[in-house]
Amino acid sequence: ITTLSANNAVIAHAAAEVNGRGHRGSRPARTVSISPYLGQSFSGPGPVDLLKVITESPWSADEHDRALDRLAARENFPVAARLLPARHRAGLRAVYGFARLVDDIGDEAPKEQRAKLLGLVDDDLDRVFAGRTPNLPQLRRLARTVDVRRLPEEPFRDLIRANRQDQVVHRYETFADVTGYCALSAAPVGRIVLHLFGAHRPALERASDDVCTALQLIEHCQDAGEDYRNGRIYLPADDLRRFGC
Repeated sequence: ITTLSANNAVIAHAAAEVNGRGHRGSRPARTVSISPYLGQSFSGPGPVDLLKVITESPWSADEHDRALDRLAARENFPVAARLLPARHRAGLRAVYGFARLVDDIGDEAPKEQRAKLLGLVDDDLDRVFAGRTPNLPQLRRLARTVDVRRLPEEPFRDLIRANRQDQVVHRYETFADVTGYCALSAAPVGRIVLHLFGAHRPALERASDDVCTALQLIEHCQDAGEDYRNGRIYLPADDLRRFGC
């Protein structure tokens, strides 16, 4: 962080707060998810129309906004809203909503539906970057920000890749393996925020990657018990063996 100017330190702080995965230590209980539809929309009999589930009530755009407000009020995202210029707030909120959407699908949707739901988000990203209208309310909001700020596509894809990886990779052998995961799950958010602020220079991207990765690693240490109960171990296996864990 000391390599950044005062303004860029604020940007890095904003990136950390927007990052739904990279700073999950301050996240509220899962009962305050921005995805209130998940528990009820999959509980009925018969086949599920996934697109209908995530575009109609109870997960309308208005419900998404209300849920996001409830969630943001209990995280430190409002700090960014107070510190940063008003012209950046809508873009940050759009990125925050996308990151939380993908994260909640990867963690909370029924396991057999997660890949399909992430696929729907991927399909909507295709529409965003092709200049077409997305189906999902979160992606429609994001599309406006992408267009105005000329945001790159790859970091958004990486966030989806991280959640896909969570469905199939539950253990990491080395520290390099864990930081490789962080490159998909945490660093992309910092890069997106740098682009939002027009500060996407190589030196700042490297510093942002380091900050976001550090926050993700701290989260893995903090949430080791919770992750283990959910069937995931992010602590490197070679370190666990080394210390007799």
